Amino acid sequence: MSETARSSAALATPVAEVAGVQDPLVALVGPPNSGKATLFNTLTGLRQRVANYPGVTVERRSGVVNEPVGSVEVIDLPGVHGLSPRSLDQMVTRDVLMGSQEGDRQPDALILVLDATRLRSQLMLADPLLGLGLPTLVVLTMADELKRRAGGVDTESLGAELGVEVTLVNARDAATLGTVRRFLRALHTGGEEVRACPVIAVAEAAAEHQQGRPLPVVDLFAERRKRARALGRSAGFQDPRPSRMTRRIDALALHRFGGPLLFMAVVGLVFEAIFSW
Repeated sequence: MSETARSSAALATPVAEVAGVQDPLVALVGPPNSGKATLFNTLTGLRQRVANYPGVTVERRSGVVNEPVGSVEVIDLPGVHGLSPRSLDQMVTRDVLMGSQEGDRQPDALILVLDATRLRSQLMLADPLLGLGLPTLVVLTMADELKRRAGGVDTESLGAELGVEVTLVNARDAATLGTVRRFLRALHTGGEEVRACPVIAVAEAAAEHQQGRPLPVVDLFAERRKRARALGRSAGFQDPRPSRMTRRIDALALHRFGGPLLFMAVVGLVFEAIFSW
């Protein structure tokens, strides 16, 4: 079957029909401090449950979003930079996404949450997530901060590059979440929003893995960083100006005379804290 045919076939059946009697399950995934928790709170309000994953101390947060066409269960996965199990958070996130976590079924769809002000680095998570082939919506948070600091991104161009829809939001403002709500409703009704995303990945890494010769971690990281930067350029991403506080700290720390004085003051404070307090 051709790639086009596979993509078209994915549009026919609403996710809710596949899930059966259970509500469709959507996983929020993203790096730490990407605005993921804020988006989760805005979507679910007080309809949340907090527990631990079996056998570990990692917190499991889930909630329900009620739409006119039906309810959707949303889980807020731990913030991660990748899916390699190098930490407990990444191991739990990977297992949930692969459907191998005890007590959890595999999500029916994903919402990838990225901080728009740090897009160039956070896009490194896109390849491994989209490589799962699940229906995915990419949500760029901090829209207000990006605009205030004179940054910018073309979400349509980025979506075309990734093969999925991309939306720019302020996670605290429910009025900006129309595309997210439409994506959740489409899990019940079917449609273009919940098509299975194309399996994209770093080409060389994918080829090596298929041949049983995985790339070294450093090389794989370099390939993903290279692709993330290319995606940023294609999307016309403009880095936002540093915040006013950052500029003030830089002006003091990098000053010809103030910088060394600040350094000596910090070293002296640390010395006092260790040996005198």
